[in-house]
Amino acid sequence: MIIIDIIIWLIATVLVLTLCATAYSVYHSIRMNRRKRKENGIPIGIIDWSVAAFVIILSMVIWLTTSFTDMCLVTAAVMLLTATATIVFDKVKKRRAY
Repeated sequence: MIIIDIIIWLIATVLVLTLCATAYSVYHSIRMNRRKRKENGIPIGIIDWSVAAFVIILSMVIWLTTSFTDMCLVTAAVMLLTATATIVFDKVKKRRAY
């Protein structure tokens, strides 16, 4: 039972660190990209704010509907799936460019 509690707190700690890294990344990206740069025709500022809003809304909805443990697990799983999908999309896009 103690090992499970340690794992749950480890997951919670990693989730909090991930949220902090996301917040810093959005802040840094907004500060560095003051010009109206675009990625695939979409302004980078909109992408940054959308990512931040998605993470916050996802975390809050899961927290309100489930327990803290489930919030940590589901939010981490969604973040991992999103990162994986982004990497796969980027690789496919680069492969088509050649």
